[in-house]
Amino acid sequence: MQKSAKQFLDLLESQQLLAPDILGELRRQVDESKSRLTSEVLARLLVDNGHLTKFQATKLIAELNTTEAG
Repeated sequence: MQKSAKQFLDLLESQQLLAPDILGELRRQVDESKSRLTSEVLARLLVDNGHLTKFQATKLIAELNTTEAG
């Protein structure tokens, strides 16, 4: 699993923003992906599918980037 994708999923889980079954399915898809998935790609996917608002996704990405920088 890509580090940033894993961290993004961990952040989603810690803030309880997704149902456990959706989170589990996302983790499985990231693990099985042949291409490099980023937190931005996952955020866009979740917004496009109605699981997050654009505001939530933007806030989560900013929080993740702040955490990685610090």
